[in-house]
Amino acid sequence: MPHTEVDEIDGLQWSKRLSEQEIQRTLNSGVENAETLYDSYKDHKCPLVSRATSVVCSGRTILRSVDPENREGREVHKLFFIGCSRYPRERQAGHMIFGIESDVNLPTLIQLFGVERVHIHQVYLNEIGFSWEDHTEHFGISNLKQPLIDRP
Repeated sequence: MPHTEVDEIDGLQWSKRLSEQEIQRTLNSGVENAETLYDSYKDHKCPLVSRATSVVCSGRTILRSVDPENREGREVHKLFFIGCSRYPRERQAGHMIFGIESDVNLPTLIQLFGVERVHIHQVYLNEIGFSWEDHTEHFGISNLKQPLIDRP
Protein backbone atom coordinates (compact mmCIF):
# COMPACT_ATOMS: atom_id res chain seq x y z
CA MET A 1 0.00 0.00 0.00
CA PRO A 2 1.37 3.47 -0.85
CA HIS A 3 2.50 5.63 2.04
CA THR A 4 -0.04 8.31 1.12
CA GLU A 5 -3.07 6.06 1.78
CA VAL A 6 -4.60 4.93 5.08
CA ASP A 7 -5.01 1.22 5.58
CA GLU A 8 -8.72 0.50 6.09
CA ILE A 9 -8.01 -2.28 8.60
CA ASP A 10 -5.15 -0.83 10.70
CA GLY A 11 -6.24 2.79 10.37
CA LEU A 12 -3.72 5.03 12.08
CA GLN A 13 -1.97 2.37 14.18
CA TRP A 14 1.42 3.90 13.34
CA SER A 15 0.30 7.12 15.03
CA LYS A 16 -0.73 5.28 18.19
CA ARG A 17 2.54 3.33 18.24
CA LEU A 18 4.57 6.50 17.76
CA SER A 19 2.71 8.14 20.65
CA GLU A 20 3.39 5.12 22.88
CA GLN A 21 7.09 5.27 21.97
CA GLU A 22 7.26 8.98 22.83
CA ILE A 23 5.60 8.37 26.20
CA GLN A 24 8.02 5.53 26.97
CA ARG A 25 11.01 7.66 25.95
CA THR A 26 9.83 10.44 28.30
CA LEU A 27 9.41 7.96 31.16
CA ASN A 28 12.85 6.48 30.51
CA SER A 29 14.51 9.90 30.52
CA GLY A 30 12.70 10.77 33.78
CA VAL A 31 14.11 7.62 35.37
CA GLU A 32 17.59 8.41 34.04
CA ASN A 33 17.30 11.97 35.36
CA ALA A 34 16.30 10.62 38.79
CA GLU A 35 19.30 8.29 38.80
CA THR A 36 21.65 11.11 37.80
CA LEU A 37 20.23 13.45 40.45
CA TYR A 38 20.53 10.78 43.13
CA ASP A 39 24.12 9.94 42.15
CA SER A 40 24.99 13.65 42.25
CA TYR A 41 23.70 14.26 45.78
CA LYS A 42 23.62 10.92 47.62
CA ASP A 43 26.93 11.51 49.40
CA HIS A 44 26.67 15.26 50.05
CA LYS A 45 27.16 16.44 53.62
CA CYS A 46 25.68 19.69 54.88
CA PRO A 47 28.43 22.34 55.03
CA LEU A 48 26.64 24.61 57.52
CA VAL A 49 28.82 25.72 60.41
CA SER A 50 26.90 26.17 63.66
CA ARG A 51 27.07 29.68 65.05
CA ALA A 52 26.78 28.34 68.57
CA THR A 53 29.41 25.59 68.45
CA SER A 54 31.49 26.30 65.30
CA VAL A 55 30.97 22.64 64.33
CA VAL A 56 30.15 21.63 60.75
CA CYS A 57 26.64 20.15 60.52
CA SER A 58 27.58 17.25 58.17
CA GLY A 59 23.95 16.11 57.91
CA ARG A 60 23.23 13.59 55.14
CA THR A 61 21.10 14.33 52.13
CA ILE A 62 17.52 13.17 52.38
CA LEU A 63 14.48 13.61 50.20
CA ARG A 64 12.01 15.99 51.84
CA SER A 65 8.77 17.78 51.09
CA VAL A 66 7.26 21.17 51.82
CA ASP A 67 4.70 21.26 54.61
CA PRO A 68 1.22 20.91 53.05
CA GLU A 69 0.17 24.14 54.78
CA ASN A 70 2.78 25.95 52.66
CA ARG A 71 1.88 24.41 49.29
CA GLU A 72 0.45 27.66 47.92
CA GLY A 73 -0.62 26.24 44.54
CA ARG A 74 2.81 24.83 43.62
CA GLU A 75 3.11 21.91 41.20
CA VAL A 76 3.87 18.61 42.90
CA HIS A 77 7.51 18.34 41.75
CA LYS A 78 8.21 21.75 43.33
CA LEU A 79 7.10 20.36 46.70
CA PHE A 80 9.99 17.90 46.84
CA PHE A 81 13.59 18.83 47.56
CA ILE A 82 16.85 17.30 48.66
CA GLY A 83 17.81 18.66 52.04
CA CYS A 84 19.74 18.13 55.24
CA SER A 85 18.82 15.27 57.57
CA ARG A 86 19.47 17.50 60.59
CA TYR A 87 16.99 20.18 59.65
CA PRO A 88 14.48 20.96 61.32
CA ARG A 89 16.05 19.72 64.56
CA GLU A 90 18.69 22.40 64.13
CA ARG A 91 16.60 25.25 62.76
CA GLN A 92 19.51 27.50 61.90
CA ALA A 93 19.23 28.99 58.41
CA GLY A 94 21.72 27.80 55.82
CA HIS A 95 21.30 24.02 55.80
CA MET A 96 21.79 22.56 52.32
CA ILE A 97 18.79 22.42 50.02
CA PHE A 98 18.61 21.40 46.36
CA GLY A 99 15.58 21.72 44.09
CA ILE A 100 14.20 19.00 41.84
CA GLU A 101 13.40 19.65 38.19
CA SER A 102 10.09 18.62 36.64
CA ASP A 103 11.75 16.09 34.31
CA VAL A 104 12.74 13.81 37.22
CA ASN A 105 10.67 10.70 37.83
CA LEU A 106 9.65 11.22 41.47
CA PRO A 107 8.75 7.59 42.32
CA THR A 108 12.17 6.49 41.07
CA LEU A 109 13.92 9.18 43.10
CA ILE A 110 11.97 8.19 46.21
CA GLN A 111 12.91 4.55 45.71
CA LEU A 112 16.58 5.40 45.17
CA PHE A 113 16.78 7.36 48.43
CA GLY A 114 15.04 4.53 50.27
CA VAL A 115 12.73 4.49 53.24
CA GLU A 116 15.28 5.74 55.78
CA ARG A 117 16.18 8.82 53.72
CA VAL A 118 12.69 9.88 52.59
CA HIS A 119 10.71 12.38 54.65
CA ILE A 120 7.77 13.06 52.33
CA HIS A 121 4.30 13.94 53.56
CA GLN A 122 1.85 11.12 52.87
CA VAL A 123 -0.53 13.45 51.05
CA TYR A 124 2.13 14.02 48.36
CA LEU A 125 2.96 10.32 48.07
CA ASN A 126 -0.74 9.71 47.51
CA GLU A 127 -0.88 12.49 44.93
CA ILE A 128 1.84 10.95 42.78
CA GLY A 129 0.45 7.45 43.31
CA PHE A 130 3.45 6.15 45.23
CA SER A 131 3.32 3.40 47.82
CA TRP A 132 6.27 1.40 49.12
CA GLU A 133 4.43 -1.88 48.53
CA ASP A 134 3.88 -1.12 44.85
CA HIS A 135 7.53 -0.29 44.22
CA THR A 136 9.36 -3.05 46.08
CA GLU A 137 8.74 -5.63 43.34
CA HIS A 138 9.60 -3.21 40.54
CA PHE A 139 12.99 -2.39 42.01
CA GLY A 140 13.75 -5.93 43.14
CA ILE A 141 13.79 -4.97 46.80
CA SER A 142 11.82 -7.23 49.09
CA ASN A 143 12.93 -6.16 52.57
CA LEU A 144 11.73 -2.55 52.67
CA LYS A 145 9.97 -1.47 55.83
CA GLN A 146 7.49 1.32 56.24
CA PRO A 147 9.00 4.59 57.46
CA LEU A 148 9.23 4.87 61.22
CA ILE A 149 7.89 8.41 61.00
CA ASP A 150 4.60 8.57 59.13
CA ARG A 151 4.09 12.25 58.51
CA PRO A 152 0.52 13.39 57.83
